[in-house]
Amino acid sequence: MDLHKRGLDLDDPASDTMKIVTEMCMEAVARDRCDSIVLGCAGMAPLGPALSRQVGAQVIDGVTAAVKHVESLVSLGPRTNKQGEYAAPHPKKYSGLLSEFTI
Repeated sequence: MDLHKRGLDLDDPASDTMKIVTEMCMEAVARDRCDSIVLGCAGMAPLGPALSRQVGAQVIDGVTAAVKHVESLVSLGPRTNKQGEYAAPHPKKYSGLLSEFTI
């Protein structure tokens, strides 16, 4: 079932989208014996706790998880490596019209 087109239906109480999402999560837990499910839509973020209780597995909001991941990286203070792929290019001699840009 393609839920991409139905994501906005979650706000509509008359929609069966929430029922379908719940059933799909339950099917994943039963079939794949998964311990957690990561939601792929920011619009589903508020559904995590209710879905967790209904399906018996941890349901994680992907957007919140991504933000927390970035926060942890920022707190570690990583810097771009200056070697390998990120090294400055080697000096290069230009000719013709670009000759005055030679380093």
